[in-house]
Amino acid sequence: MQLFYRFFYSPFVNRIVRNTFSLLGNALPKKLRIPISGKVKLQVSPEGQSIQLKTNPTNSMAKLVYWSETHNHEYTDLFIKLLPHTEVFMDIGASIGYYSIVGKTIKPSLQVHAFEPADGPYHYLQENFQMNAFREAEAHQLAISDQAGELSFFAPFNAKYRFLEHHLGGDGSLQNRPEDTHLKEITVKTISLDQMVERLGLSRIDLMKLDTEATEDRVLLGGAESIKKFRPIIISEVLFNKIEEKLDAILQPWDYLIYRHNEESGLERIDSLARKVDDRARNFFFVPKEKQAFFEEEML
Repeated sequence: MQLFYRFFYSPFVNRIVRNTFSLLGNALPKKLRIPISGKVKLQVSPEGQSIQLKTNPTNSMAKLVYWSETHNHEYTDLFIKLLPHTEVFMDIGASIGYYSIVGKTIKPSLQVHAFEPADGPYHYLQENFQMNAFREAEAHQLAISDQAGELSFFAPFNAKYRFLEHHLGGDGSLQNRPEDTHLKEITVKTISLDQMVERLGLSRIDLMKLDTEATEDRVLLGGAESIKKFRPIIISEVLFNKIEEKLDAILQPWDYLIYRHNEESGLERIDSLARKVDDRARNFFFVPKEKQAFFEEEML
């Protein structure tokens, strides 16, 4: 099977197959929406602006974006709405760089700092920045946490594609999950957000994206001084029944409001991240109270 996968997911063959399948449009059965390998061009705005993305079949995000179109992916449209009001964007848990690339394409003057500690995603993050000619966007092979040093990082490995050098699963984390046998332990360098802000000499942060697989509380605590000073809007993944109470305890004293994002119904203001049952919501917007009127006028 490895020989078959190697052939089928070679960029040339994969491009032919997916282009053939895409002729069926919305009639294409889900089982034929195959993972993506190689380079793809994706339109990201009604004006025809597009990005290039290089990936391999271990990256589920690229598959979802390719087959659903970017405007249907997560909160892409809402992210784009925030860009006119954003000068500095911090992409923490950037993976292969989708949101950084969308941001820089829509707004070329955007200052981007993307953080990805794992070797595989970081390799593709760099290649994607170069392919899109983003010389001023910076990719940092670091994990943002609440301390500087070195820590164990649990990176995904997809046994179906053992022939690949780089594995791009989006669930790598500083938090160990012994029940997940597809993770391998590596050592990564860490730094706090406050330390990184000082190192970069930043005078503002307008927008942050967090996707660190249940260590978002550590990111916020390690960036407390910068967040209190710059008051950025924060888009964060929040996994069900993991660290909701910790995040609530951090955000409330900082006067941040919480908005739940649902891909079908959009944004909804909520009082707490805590949930008794899994409502399938994964992405949330944390908004400084003083930006509430602006945010709701622009986004709701």
